[in-house]
Amino acid sequence: LGLATLAGCLSQVVPAGTGRADDPGIMAAVDSVLVALGTADTALMRRHLAPGATFEAREEPRGRVFTYTDADVYTGLARETVPQLERIWNARIQRDGQGVVVTAPYDFWREGRFSHCGTDVFRLATVEGRWMVRRIDYTVQRDRCPASPLGTPPGMRPQPASDA
Repeated sequence: LGLATLAGCLSQVVPAGTGRADDPGIMAAVDSVLVALGTADTALMRRHLAPGATFEAREEPRGRVFTYTDADVYTGLARETVPQLERIWNARIQRDGQGVVVTAPYDFWREGRFSHCGTDVFRLATVEGRWMVRRIDYTVQRDRCPASPLGTPPGMRPQPASDA
């Protein structure tokens, strides 16, 4: 996904949960976006997305690309009626000047069963003194997904076996 190119020579990779104490809001913003997605909470999403935030999804292996805006996300969340859960793990925080890139594998569960997996890339910046997500890029892989180290979420049907 070109993180090395984006980060440049001054980047610093910090394992999630061990970042500098002066930046506790980085993972809090990412986690809040995921909670808002899972609970269809547009108010929570608005608190953690920077105005004008953008999104790009790349469906694997076809390579189809979907782009959308924060307004599209708010509209979609307002219409959402199906329970869903997105989980990330092994997040890496990469600093680049004033911005931060958080990269993590994820799995996505919808209507009580596994839907897909992929890689999330969150780009954050400080807005009015706090970390906000300004862009999310992610891949969507519907098969050959590795099993999550988090296991199957409570109340969900197990992920089908994979050839990964």
